[in-house]
Parts: sequence; structure tokens; C-alpha cells
Amino acid sequence: MPDKSTLTHYHENPVRQEVREAVDAVARLCLESLNRMERSLFTMAQATSDLANAVAALTASVTAATAEIQTQTAAIAAASANNDSAAIETAVAQINSLTTNLNNAVAAAQPAPPAAPAAPAAPAGS
Repeated sequence: MPDKSTLTHYHENPVRQEVREAVDAVARLCLESLNRMERSLFTMAQATSDLANAVAALTASVTAATAEIQTQTAAIAAASANNDSAAIETAVAQINSLTTNLNNAVAAAQPAPPAAPAAPAAPAGS
């Protein structure tokens, strides 16, 4: 068994201290990286959830509008059979309104285009 002076020397070895500090630094970097990745994953999960909610809302809007358009189309057919031009015009106006609302909902669900890059700064003295 080594004597006490050898053990003390081993624990006070500057190279060992440097290695320990390097390992600690790497461990800190790994932990920081893991924390960043965790935040990124949380952000991506939240964005995915937001997207799923937007798709569900848009799907519900499209489904409801499609059903209403079918109802109005049937009303046009019935009004046409009765030569009721006022009812036909009302149903067509309703369909046009639904179409506009659908187009607006689709436009609102689309992501905004990326911002244009900033113009380069003019050189000094120009």
C-alpha cells in the first residue's frame, strides 16, 4: 500500500486538477446543451400543438361552411324549381359570403412570409 505522502501527492497533482477542471467544464457544457435542447423541444412541441389547434379550427370551419354551401345549393335547386329568383339570389349571396369567409380563414392560417433582409448600411462618408 502506498504511504500517506504518495497519496497526498496524488491528490495534489496539478495535472489531475487540470483534468478534473476540464471534465467539469465538459460536463457543464453538456448540461447547458441539454438544457438548450430541452427548451428547443418544448418550443417545437408548443408550435406543433398550436399548429394542430389551427388545423383543427380550420377543418371545423371548412366542414361547417361546406355543409352550409350544400344546404344553400339545395335551396337554389328548390327555388329554381319554383321560379323564385329572390330565394336564388339570397342563397347565392350566402354561398359567396361563405366562400369569402373560407378564403379569409385559409389566408389567416397560412404563415407570414419571412421578413426581407435588411438593406446593407451605407459606407461611412457617403
